[in-house]
Amino acid sequence: MSDDEPTRLGPLRPQSAPARMERLIQTLIDAAEPELVRRRARRDVLGQIAEWRRPTLLAAIILVAISVGLMLQDRHASSARGTRTTSLAATVGVPDPLVSWAEGESPEMTSLVLLNWREGR
Repeated sequence: MSDDEPTRLGPLRPQSAPARMERLIQTLIDAAEPELVRRRARRDVLGQIAEWRRPTLLAAIILVAISVGLMLQDRHASSARGTRTTSLAATVGVPDPLVSWAEGESPEMTSLVLLNWREGR
């Protein structure tokens, strides 16, 4: 077959060979059956939660690695400046009013915190 000839898709039509198409469908159903049985067995809530264990642990490990990297980077930069920042929030640039509001140290109103954040203070 050369590139100039159109591709013949006739053999892919289900009407061209119904027996072959039925065999193909049955083969696919038979191949999928073990997976479908496994999924039906895990329909309960605890089974669903257990399936999320590995992705959740992986996400937690990635977050810890990023946090440690940021803190080490800040520690290195602050030692060069002669200052020391101990807060991860300060390291990533979270505004002070938002940090104190989140930690519950300041009785500021939510609207004031949002206004300060919007104004960049």
